Amino acid sequence: MTVKVVFHIGYHKTGTTWLQRYYFPAHPCIHPLCNSQRPWDDPLLKALIAAPEGKFDPDYCTRLVNEKIRQAKADNKNHVAIISAERLSGHPYSGGYDSFRIAERIRACWKDAWIFYAIRRQSDIIWSFYKQLVREGLPCSFARLITVRHWDVPGFTLSFYEYDILLKKYQDMFGPNRVCVLPYEMMRLDIHRFLHLLCAFLDIPDIPVPITERANRGLPNRGLALFRAMNHFYFSEFNPYPVFSFNKHILQFVRRIMEKIFRTIPDTAIPLNSMQRNRISDHYRRSNIRLQGLVDWSLKDFRW
Repeated sequence: MTVKVVFHIGYHKTGTTWLQRYYFPAHPCIHPLCNSQRPWDDPLLKALIAAPEGKFDPDYCTRLVNEKIRQAKADNKNHVAIISAERLSGHPYSGGYDSFRIAERIRACWKDAWIFYAIRRQSDIIWSFYKQLVREGLPCSFARLITVRHWDVPGFTLSFYEYDILLKKYQDMFGPNRVCVLPYEMMRLDIHRFLHLLCAFLDIPDIPVPITERANRGLPNRGLALFRAMNHFYFSEFNPYPVFSFNKHILQFVRRIMEKIFRTIPDTAIPLNSMQRNRISDHYRRSNIRLQGLVDWSLKDFRW
């Protein structure tokens, strides 16, 4: 039995957790190879993403995967080995400075790998990711996030979501037929079609969709300013120098209660104002035209 090595590289906030937690483990032809729930502790992902340039060892990564594939063959039930972690597409907060480096490392280890990921309309994915950052401790406003410029260290940039750039990179390295990109909006509107196309790409049969709740729920728009204000008062990766550091566990407990309260209130807050939406839309207009030439589904069908 031939085992196909597939990398599911993200993006963040495109349903990756649902696939990792519910769909991949449920499919009899898919064998997840890495710890998607704690990727920072997974030896393979740490080597691909975090190893310094002079210490990256492609042979070590290949051995890790081959050993897990041998175990899968012994089980005689899987023929798609999938490495799934949204960090493999880079990280938005650092501007995806290492997106190409990770792609080249994957190529150095598996020249015949297959690449799959999902993308999402930029205004929606940036706002969703911003709310995730606030949940994790970011104290700054959305307006500052999308306008601040970085020079000394990597930082968020709208260019990270010019999807055509990374897609072209992967297609050039692996060939267009080995790269599959689908819209997150399709997953939301027609999950059966989304999974049918994914299974066709992987050359495995469809299975019934697991009936589950959403894997992740973002923060409610209403109350976001209050959550952000609280982030000034405890240490996090996104606020290493807080004004005053309260006990993190107590604050998180309070936040969870506040989240539940805000979810009971009709969420009529408008995520982005018209100026922000126009700024984002204008930035991606040319990139999305180029993207349309690289994918076989219509961006207009999903209101991009």
